[in-house]
Amino acid sequence: VQHKNFGRNQVFQTSAAYTPADEREVLQILDRHRGQRIRAIGRLHSWSEAVLGDGVLLDLRRLNDIRLQPDGDQFVATVGAGCQIKRLLKELDRDGATLHSLGLITEQTIAGAISTGTHGSGRHSMSHYVVGVRLARYDASTGRAFIEELSAGEQLQAARCSLGSLGIILSVKLRCRAQYNVQEHFTESRRLSNVLDAETPFPLQQFYLIPWRWSYFSQHRREDARPRSRLAKLYRLYWLGVMDYGMHLLLLSLKRVLRSRRLIRLAFRRIIPAFLIRNWKVTDRSSSMLVMKHEAFRHIEIELFVPRDQLEAALGFAQEVIKVAGGRESTLSAYNQRQIEELGMQDDLAGLHD
Repeated sequence: VQHKNFGRNQVFQTSAAYTPADEREVLQILDRHRGQRIRAIGRLHSWSEAVLGDGVLLDLRRLNDIRLQPDGDQFVATVGAGCQIKRLLKELDRDGATLHSLGLITEQTIAGAISTGTHGSGRHSMSHYVVGVRLARYDASTGRAFIEELSAGEQLQAARCSLGSLGIILSVKLRCRAQYNVQEHFTESRRLSNVLDAETPFPLQQFYLIPWRWSYFSQHRREDARPRSRLAKLYRLYWLGVMDYGMHLLLLSLKRVLRSRRLIRLAFRRIIPAFLIRNWKVTDRSSSMLVMKHEAFRHIEIELFVPRDQLEAALGFAQEVIKVAGGRESTLSAYNQRQIEELGMQDDLAGLHD
């Protein structure tokens, strides 16, 4: 059976594939294929090679039960490994609860999200809030599959982001909180220092370096005790039309139909910024405000963690690489060129011209 990930950059063939209905069936599959390579998948949104393998594949989408229990002024949810985040958010919202942290997309399964370090919304990664993991693995003495629950210590810390190496995750317990609202508005700044200074009043913010305009657009965000704005639905439609679909369709048309780098640069410099409404302050539920329709277009996303004191240099490097890739510069600065050569990535840099 052939499988492809979401970005279509990973293709792999497995010897057998299963979609078990319950934990008992998972154990039966493990015992049947003892000694073989077995891998569980979520929704295959990761771009990395971690999912590759020619052995046995388990798709846990049918393990998607959700149980929510009060825990003081918060909640603890027990969630089946194959439950998608969008379904989890919907079920939590019915009881006035939500997740502490969200990534940009909600298509992932909960096990896939924690196992790959999904993070976002200005807080810890999702795996930080995991307080228990139930997994299936082999007993070292008997060789038989059994179920183990991890709730403390280094084993739990490892299971929070294990890339599937500790066993097959069956369910996850994670701390949740009461549903809350977030206020958001856009600003533009030419200086990175201004963006970083805004983290104190807007701890949930995120920002973008806009290519060819070389300014920063910030989504200033913070929790807001006020009710949902009257224009919140209009804002969501605006965001859906302009950012989630409009920007991507524009760039795809310029790249694939008109094949014009000059027009792409113009789009980033003038057209896209013209549609971003500055200082429109809107309050909406966190589960709506902190996500995007990031899955609407196939893409490969690579994330790097950069220390704050090195961020300016890292963004400067990214700007140089984009200029070379876009044909506006023929080479990097001497310092960055030496860095590339030391890493042996000259061919990778040259390949960006293609």
